Amino acid sequence: MKRFILKLVLFCLLVITPYFYLQYTLMKAHDPFYWKATGKADHLVLGGSRALKGVFPHVISKELQLEGEMLNFAFTGVLSPYGDKYFSAIKRKLKPATENGIFILSVSPGSIMDFSDAIDARENNFRFYKLWGMNQHPNIEYVLRHPRSGSALLVEWLSEEREAKNNVNRVFQNGANGTYLPEDFKPKSRAVVMHYDMEKSPVREASLAALIRFLSERGHVFLVRVPVSHQIREEENLIYPFFDEAMSRLCHQKKDIWYFDYTDSIQQNTYRFSDGYHHLEGNSSDKFSRALAKDIKKALQND
Repeated sequence: MKRFILKLVLFCLLVITPYFYLQYTLMKAHDPFYWKATGKADHLVLGGSRALKGVFPHVISKELQLEGEMLNFAFTGVLSPYGDKYFSAIKRKLKPATENGIFILSVSPGSIMDFSDAIDARENNFRFYKLWGMNQHPNIEYVLRHPRSGSALLVEWLSEEREAKNNVNRVFQNGANGTYLPEDFKPKSRAVVMHYDMEKSPVREASLAALIRFLSERGHVFLVRVPVSHQIREEENLIYPFFDEAMSRLCHQKKDIWYFDYTDSIQQNTYRFSDGYHHLEGNSSDKFSRALAKDIKKALQND
């Protein structure tokens, strides 16, 4: 028995400990999802990848002079559409005593719709939602279980499969991910973006409404339609006509709920997109976050 324990200790020292250290170091620098599993927050940014890349908590917090921590708890359109699993995770991230929080919910048709040919809900296999501990730093469980799609960062790094993006991507400790590109960079145009069929989901819409009610009891809720290209706007209008009207109706549930739509033609010409159509480039994300903070401040002052 003693020999077994000794071998186990040696194995941990020689194999597991170095692996953990290297993986942990890479995750802190390159994995924005890691920072979403390191503590509770007073204020939240929610939604899919448009919020992950387009709304910077450090900018919002500075502009609004917020007290407490603001976390970007957005993932991707596949992993964090509004629904019960995301709602449950949000409850685990919010500090229990929060009373005056700022909650920014990025909304789009895709965030409350389902793929018509899907066999199961698209977020069901997202291992992040299954973490036992979601609020520790360092989060040993996250490092060892690696609860996101793809290979572990260390494996990708050693196999040289990881694309060299360190010079343009920046991971923030508040959970956001900025993609900074040279001024002369021109993303490839895309003829078709939404090549899949989507259908309305009463279940997701009801979950979003319930989330808004839950958050409104703990502060101020802002539904935000992040800037996108003209092409995306037109395609979203086709798959979900009168989406803006639906979001506006949600604002009438209770007091302290607002809807800001930044997808008009003026906004489209104001910002750059790293992928050419719906992910804001880092400098534009910074600019947009400042504009959003300004509108939030104005709304609170006029309340």
